[in-house]
Amino acid sequence: MAKRSGYQFSNHEKTSTHTSHTDGTEPAAQKPPTNQSRRSFLRASAIAGIASLGALTAASGSASAFHEGYDDVVNVVDAGADPTGSESITPVLEDIRADNTAFEFPEGEYYMDEQFRFTNYENIGFFGHDATIIPANFYDFHGPQFRLFRLGTYLNPGKRLRFEGFERYSSQKKNGDKDTPDHSNKSSSSY
Repeated sequence: MAKRSGYQFSNHEKTSTHTSHTDGTEPAAQKPPTNQSRRSFLRASAIAGIASLGALTAASGSASAFHEGYDDVVNVVDAGADPTGSESITPVLEDIRADNTAFEFPEGEYYMDEQFRFTNYENIGFFGHDATIIPANFYDFHGPQFRLFRLGTYLNPGKRLRFEGFERYSSQKKNGDKDTPDHSNKSSSSY
């Protein structure tokens, strides 16, 4: 077996089989080969490029990201909800309530004076785009439970619930009176 000059890799160990040149000069320094082949480098580069493209798409398309994973997307304003905060949206939510649905709330203020109850669902989502839900005060709220949303039950809590993109409401912000106590209701209850 002939000897080779340079580095030889065997079982992840470097073993030098370097021989001197017969003219007495040392050979030019050789870089040891890397463990990464051109194919694996290209594969890693492609994966990194796809991942960065996915992050860019997620950042730029977050408004439409909620559409995925639902059979239906309902714009509550198109369904009849008042985005000015003058009329209760609970009857509209009751009318459009359906499983595997994303409820989209465009920018606006949405008044609720009674609880929205939804049970036996598998997958629902509520997505606000600079939307604010305004609860009725304690005295004007209808029903025994002072919650805006009551979703699922103890025995059947639902599998997937998303609630995001809503601004926090403060009654003090609405009426400008800092001495008025905040009688806003609990926003939701989910089992």
